[in-house]
Amino acid sequence: MTQAVLRPETGAPLPAPQASARRRRTPRWAAPAAAVAVSAAVLAAHVERYGRWIVDDAGLTFAYARNIAEGHGVVSQPGMAPVEGYSNPLWLAVMLVGRFLGLFDRGTWFGVPDYVAFPKAAAFVCCLGIFVCFYLAARAVTRYPSVVTLVAGVALALNPSFVNYAFSGLENGLYGLGVAALTAVLVIAYSRERPAAMRTAALSAAAVLALVLTRPDGAIFAVAYPVLLVATFRWSRWRDALRALMVYAVVLGAPMVVFLAWRYTTFGLLVPAPALGKEQHVPDLIALSRVGELVEYAGWLTVLTLALLVGLLLSRADAAVRGGVVVIGGVLLVGLLDYGVLSWDWMLYFRFATPVWVAGSLLAGVVLVEGLRLAGRRTRVALVAMAVFGAAMSGATAWAHMVTRSEQPVLSLCHVVEQRSRTQETYADMLGIGSGTVALADLGGTLMTSRLKAVDLAGLTDITIARNYHRHTLPGTIDYLLTDVRPELIRLYVRWKQDRVMRADPRFQRDYVPIFGTRDYVRRDMVPSQEALERTRAWARTNEARMARRNKTAPLRSCGATLYPRGRG
Repeated sequence: MTQAVLRPETGAPLPAPQASARRRRTPRWAAPAAAVAVSAAVLAAHVERYGRWIVDDAGLTFAYARNIAEGHGVVSQPGMAPVEGYSNPLWLAVMLVGRFLGLFDRGTWFGVPDYVAFPKAAAFVCCLGIFVCFYLAARAVTRYPSVVTLVAGVALALNPSFVNYAFSGLENGLYGLGVAALTAVLVIAYSRERPAAMRTAALSAAAVLALVLTRPDGAIFAVAYPVLLVATFRWSRWRDALRALMVYAVVLGAPMVVFLAWRYTTFGLLVPAPALGKEQHVPDLIALSRVGELVEYAGWLTVLTLALLVGLLLSRADAAVRGGVVVIGGVLLVGLLDYGVLSWDWMLYFRFATPVWVAGSLLAGVVLVEGLRLAGRRTRVALVAMAVFGAAMSGATAWAHMVTRSEQPVLSLCHVVEQRSRTQETYADMLGIGSGTVALADLGGTLMTSRLKAVDLAGLTDITIARNYHRHTLPGTIDYLLTDVRPELIRLYVRWKQDRVMRADPRFQRDYVPIFGTRDYVRRDMVPSQEALERTRAWARTNEARMARRNKTAPLRSCGATLYPRGRG
């Protein structure tokens, strides 16, 4: 029997504690864990819509990871000259780690090829990291960090542009994690009034370094921390600011100097070959007008509502919220500049807008939660109505994009393996070409599965073609292909200007004969007989019809447990 506790003043018994007080309190981590879990669940449901699709460009990184792991060097194919045909060294390192652990390019995960499963699993881990960074940043800004994390996380998880590319096999998920980490470091440092702390400088530099090594244009984020130092500068602490800037420069600069020295001595360039092949030049003001595309995609009413809420917070909120909005908005502005300065991308659907979607989602979460809390009754009703209507319009656009990307996604790795790599190899077999060269674009699947030496017409893995594209010297590219390389097989594309010029060149008309239409050609001296050529052409017509049927499902499926040239793997 429990003895009653007496009051010391009167000797009267104290009332028994309430049952609710005896209950265990909910752990502090429960709310943020729930916000992250709900965001992850929405993300997983969205990702499932895209099936086993991996974009062909990811195959470039996969091929380099395999060749490095097998000891062939930093080459696109064994025996080829070193060319930095990838532009995502840190993502390449992730693929290498997966291969050394036996998780990538080895077989299947429960029936799913690991060249599909591992990149998507790595992207999912990166997205979980983004959600955690959302919470860390929100905790420094608002009293409702879990709610902000939920709003921002779900908004990002429902964005087809972000999700599609983050799970395409490319580095977008890792790049987004770097942006989220940098944002969290800067927001926390500002809220604690410690921008000049050595720890802040080192963490900011590490985040920027990860961004630069994930994609070359990540270098633009190097301005974020110095701008924060200048904005919070005090003459009384100028020594601290100077030391922090020096730490930032050393932590960021020293590894980059070593990396650039290795790149130059290995490849003879200070930039990766794709930066030349994609004709990236110094941007002008007209290029920045492309930022309007992102506003249209997000929805004008949604952007207007968020802008009004930002204005409300800057005028009424406390210092912590105002500072958080300014810092996150600054990272968003850098992300918009990052998108605006890059050259047009053939993949469409805003492949390079990942920083905008990450920073924009976090900013949206903060201003929605805090703005609606501070708004007056009538203002709140009007803002809620605008937000709901804007979300409905943006949601309809997002749904249309999601359906389109799931039914007609960007060129899949499986499509290239089946329609290009294996088709070209069959041509070679039927014409008796044992080991030759094939010139074509969209090289990812070919590098992983073809025994033929592949010359990249897009210039991503061929430095001569990349330099010609960068200099806009199309005749130099044609001369190089028809005089120096002289590939046994060529696959052209009628929509490309250089292909029309090549077909009109007298050397091409003299040396090559068509196999299929105006697309597939073989060098004339490699044809053993007219009968062999006609048999190859008949097979090509039959194969084209078969590929047309298979391509309807190519985006949602894989094409083999492993992707290796015949006789290997």
